[in-house]
Formats: sequence, structure tokens, C-alpha cells
Amino acid sequence: MSRRSRLTASLVALVSAVLLAPAPATASTDGDQPGESVESSATALPGGTTEVTNTVLDAARRVVSTSTETVRNATFRAASADGPFTCISEGHRAGFTAHQRREALYQGRNDFAQAFFFPYSQHNARLQGGRPTQQWLMCAVGGADSNNGSKLTKAGPGIAFKDADTSWKLGHAWKEGSTPANYSVSLGFQTEGPVKVSGGITQTPHHKLKGSPRPPLDNKEMDRLARNGANGWWEHACEPGCGGNGSRAGSSDYQGSVVEGLWEFPVGKAVNTDSFLMKIYWAHHCGTFTGICR
Repeated sequence: MSRRSRLTASLVALVSAVLLAPAPATASTDGDQPGESVESSATALPGGTTEVTNTVLDAARRVVSTSTETVRNATFRAASADGPFTCISEGHRAGFTAHQRREALYQGRNDFAQAFFFPYSQHNARLQGGRPTQQWLMCAVGGADSNNGSKLTKAGPGIAFKDADTSWKLGHAWKEGSTPANYSVSLGFQTEGPVKVSGGITQTPHHKLKGSPRPPLDNKEMDRLARNGANGWWEHACEPGCGGNGSRAGSSDYQGSVVEGLWEFPVGKAVNTDSFLMKIYWAHHCGTFTGICR
């Protein structure tokens, strides 16, 4: 056999060995199967911690698994408080108080989600039925980003006062409509008197901005509080049928929105920041042709 023939035979044998050798075993992970998608939420908790819940859905939107974990937020030097990613108070009146902000934060291998929540309160805001009231205004701004081929289909923050039996909400504000490229989301909620709080976020979106008293994902806790809720989110045009794991539909850019709510209570009612539920939502799936994002 000539040298060229021996070389050709060796290459053929090598290629055959590569093609026929068994692939190394890979542990099955929830969310890796064709058509599966993951709906996630992170709840801001006192003391700089976040409760993260991940729900895996199959192609028929049936729940495959649900997991919950509590993580401690990373400590970092924050940017200026009046930057484009915050909700800020632009005016003050006697008795108006800005409370410490809360943060919901999740940073995983394939996705990053973060929202800031800015509470403000006003005692003796006005007389209602001859009695003084207190008002609480909550502004939230946040979103999510993906990595390693993961695709976002929804992202945004939500707020609710923790009472499912009585309506305390005076109003809410969020952005709606199609989002062109290089779009800046901003809104302002004007209360009585010279108090104005505005939120802003800069993104590179496509598709829609939406809002509702109800959450954008299947979240029983927030849905139960919808009469006192306000949620704002970005949504890809492929929703509600984005294809799940293996689908290329979705966004690889940072997406998010802003939302504000205003609640009013009797002055004697005990209300504080912990009286509100604060969440960031995001829906995502793996968009690689293998259906696995690592």
C-alpha cells in the first residue's frame, strides 16, 4: 500500500472513530428538553436578600418542576442615584419621606435579573371623609439580560400591597405600546401637591411594553393581590407561543420596564415598606440548536 493510501486509510479510520464513538453522558437538567421554557421571579426581601423561584414548563405549558431558593444580594458600589436606571423624587413637600430602596437580584450562568424598588410615603396627605390619610407611592424599575444562547421573552418589575380583601390602590402607571430601537422608557406619577416621582430605563428593545394589575407570569402570590397590584413588563412579539427550548425566538439584549403605584390608607393603619410585595419577572428558554445553554 502506498504512503498516500495508508494516510487516507488512517484518516478514514480516525473520522469513523470520532463519528461512531459514544458521546459523553450529560446530566439531564430541567429546562433542557425540547419545547421547555422557564418562568422566573425574584422577590426583594429585607436585609439584602432575594427569594428566587424558577418554574419549568413543557411545550404544552404544563409545570414540569418548581424550585425556590433564597440568595444574598452581592454588595457593590452603586452608581449615582439620579441615573437613568432609577426612580427618583423630583420634588418634596412637608412630611414626604423617601424610604430605603429594596433590590431583587438574580445572577445565574444564563440569565441576570435585577429590579430596584423606591418607596415614598406622605402622612396627612389629605382629608378623606373628614379624616387624614397617608399615601404610599412605590416606583420600580428593572429587567433582565441573557447569556450563553438563552433567550428572553418577558421581563419587568411588579409591586403589590399585601391585602387581598380590601382595595387601597388609588392608581398605577406603566408604559404600553410597540418599542422601536434605542427606546427610553420613562414615566411620571403626579400626586397631589408638588411631589413628582419618575422612573426611567434605557434599553434596546423590540416588540411591546405592557402592564396590568395582574402579573405577566403565572404567579399565584401576586395574582391573589391583583386588586392592589401594579406590574409593567417588556414582551417579545412571539408571546404567547415562543416555542420554548430550541426556539430562536426571543431577545439576547437587556429588556425591562418601569411601573408605579399609589396607595392610600388611614393615618392610623400600620404600613411600612414590608407591607408591599416587590418582584422582578422574566421568562426565558435556551435558543441554541442543541437546546442546551451552559
